Amino acid sequence: MQTTRCFRHAICVVLPTLTIGAGAFAQETGDPYAEVVRYKFNQPRAAVVAIEAEIRAAKPGQLRGIEAKLLKILQSPDATTDAKQWVCRQLRQAGSEQSVTALAALLPDKEVGPVAQFALRSIPGAQVDAALRDALGRVQSGLKAGIIQTIGARGDRQAVPLIAPLASDKDLTVAEAALYALGHIGGAEALKALQGAKVAGSLRRYRNHAMLLCAEGLAAQGKLADASAVYHAIYRESSDRIIKLGAVRGILRTDKAKAAPVIAAALREDNAAFCATAAKFLCEPESADALKIVLADMTALAPDVQAMILKLVNDPIALPAARSAAGSSDETLRLSALTALGRLDDASSVGLLLRVAATEREQAQTVARRSLIEIRSKEADTALMAAAQTGETALRAEAVRTLAARNTTAAVPMLLKLATDASVRAEAFEALGALADEGAVPSLISLLVEAKTDADRAGAEKALLGVGRRTMDSEAMVGPLLGSLPGPNVEARCALLRVLARIPSAKSLEALRAAAKDGDASVKDTAIRGLADWRDAAVMSDLLDVARAAQNKTHRVLALRGFVRLAAL
Repeated sequence: MQTTRCFRHAICVVLPTLTIGAGAFAQETGDPYAEVVRYKFNQPRAAVVAIEAEIRAAKPGQLRGIEAKLLKILQSPDATTDAKQWVCRQLRQAGSEQSVTALAALLPDKEVGPVAQFALRSIPGAQVDAALRDALGRVQSGLKAGIIQTIGARGDRQAVPLIAPLASDKDLTVAEAALYALGHIGGAEALKALQGAKVAGSLRRYRNHAMLLCAEGLAAQGKLADASAVYHAIYRESSDRIIKLGAVRGILRTDKAKAAPVIAAALREDNAAFCATAAKFLCEPESADALKIVLADMTALAPDVQAMILKLVNDPIALPAARSAAGSSDETLRLSALTALGRLDDASSVGLLLRVAATEREQAQTVARRSLIEIRSKEADTALMAAAQTGETALRAEAVRTLAARNTTAAVPMLLKLATDASVRAEAFEALGALADEGAVPSLISLLVEAKTDADRAGAEKALLGVGRRTMDSEAMVGPLLGSLPGPNVEARCALLRVLARIPSAKSLEALRAAAKDGDASVKDTAIRGLADWRDAAVMSDLLDVARAAQNKTHRVLALRGFVRLAAL
């Protein structure tokens, strides 16, 4: 009985909800275009969202039908202002020349006119340009600037005679818009209008910017002399640093014969940001002619400006200037020069950089080493290998370290020879550990076996371990190591066992097992330590035997630790 009452209660609650939902669904599935006529921004957006989705999904051929429905809303006497503004925004995507008449009629409207301008800006065709020109005489001052800017954005050259007088308008908003439009329209007529405009002091930057745009257009058409004349005039007359920089860049691109004095003067300006930007322009590929002239007399510039240029330059013609600046007493300039020598990628700089890297400390050494690595030419490898074989010990050692850092595997045969030279033996072994492959293993084993001191033996051992870490063919290493294992002395034998312990191979494991029973205490200790560090469970029974039976407490502890480690794995 109780269950029946609950069920009836649920029905009473759910049925009204379903009825309301059905009504809402029916409303949502009505004609969204009819609903949008009464649309306001603070109301639900179901209808506008539906139409926007339809526009996004529509193919070009379907947009004309949607456009017709939108225009019907736009021209409806019942349409709200919000609805008209929303329709104008949609016509930016869905509109064509069939929308021009309706949109142009809205241009004088203070509330809808600005949005109608944006719609017209996106619609191609001469009919739009004509409508915008016509609107200039029909709209009030507050809307005129927007229409002028729209004309400028569309690049309508027929509008220049109408806009030219407005560049001198007393309404500064209108005058600024006219300057913007003339600059974007470009061409000789627009440039002449800009040059003749009487503008207020606050608008001179806008006039000069517009003239820069016109000059850029002339340069793009191949009229370099005309463009250059405009750039030179602006550079002479303007005190605005941003405008002057625009003129400098234009001169560098259009008047290569006269650009050097201009850029040199710009680099002497008393403003760090201005000089930095001028240096950037100078180092662009288009400015190579001016760069060559400026570099020839670069010491006439302030050290910080020289440093800016050397931080940016990528042209090999800067090499002499960079080498000269590398000896400067100004630390910032010197570091920039050392950096540039690496970036300019010339092997002739190896000697200079090598000396700095070998004999100096701190930043200069760090920068020189980085530059030595950065030079990628094979000639640099040749120069470094030559430097490693003869000359001052400090420079030889630095050359060996650099070859390793550059991953110069071609140096391995030479490094094997240097491993017998006491002056650079330690550095040679370090480099071999980083560069050598399985082919060098027999030579490294010979160097280990024949070593006269613990340090030399340790160097050879470390090099072999370096090869072992990288090798993909463990057998190529294990064979030669086992062949030399008896060794001339205990020290050599222990070193070979330590290397074998790091190479996962059945033969290596057998050698360690045999050595763990050796009568020599050092050999036995080395083998047990190798077993304790072995990588897989194959040695667990060996370790358990050592942990149970070894006389040496250290060996029992090592074996037990190794066993526990492998058991955890």
